Amino acid sequence: MQLWSINGNSQKLDGGAMFGNAPKAMWSRWIAPDELNRIPLACRCLLIKDLDGRNVLFETGIGAFFEPSLRERYGVVESHHVLLESLAAAGVSHEDIDVVVLSHLHFDHAGGLLAAWEEGKTPQLLFPNARFLVGASHWQRALKPHPRDRASFIPGAARSAAAERPARTGGWRIFANAGAGRAPPFFGRPHPRADAGRIRRRSFLRRPDPRPALGASAYHDGL
Repeated sequence: MQLWSINGNSQKLDGGAMFGNAPKAMWSRWIAPDELNRIPLACRCLLIKDLDGRNVLFETGIGAFFEPSLRERYGVVESHHVLLESLAAAGVSHEDIDVVVLSHLHFDHAGGLLAAWEEGKTPQLLFPNARFLVGASHWQRALKPHPRDRASFIPGAARSAAAERPARTGGWRIFANAGAGRAPPFFGRPHPRADAGRIRRRSFLRRPDPRPALGASAYHDGL
């Protein structure tokens, strides 16, 4: 089994919004904003090669499906699909992925499922041989989004993915945190010391890149 840190498309978003109550005088010493007060953000994924004979991808990042005006609004830096290039550098293509695990279906985590934007064309679903896994409670939210985060979902993407390739676990057990949080669902095999389905875990990987990783929120909080 091999683990790879895989880069997806990157973003530039307002530093104040990203750091919340932390004063700019503090966070700007760690990462300098540009002239629009934006900071660079990485959408990083995790590729596991040969996990029980399968290639498994955790998260897909924001991708390149936005048309140019929306790409500018959300600060997506690259117009091409960086995730596909990163997978190729790791020796696989999107056709080689057997399972895609998504913490949730907001566009900055699931946008990489779609092909890059082309004028006059509807972005097509990639990963033709993969099954998609997402928490059951979040799936229901994606089908009927709350007004607070409706704009964070890709319109019709959940139903389209389900229609083309419904999710299967293939013997995997799914652990989902039903509590509050931005992205509660999490997946994994049971730990031998798991107590009543509760797991403690830390981040999958250390990040040498100083940019914050948008795709990491689901993996940092304990269940």
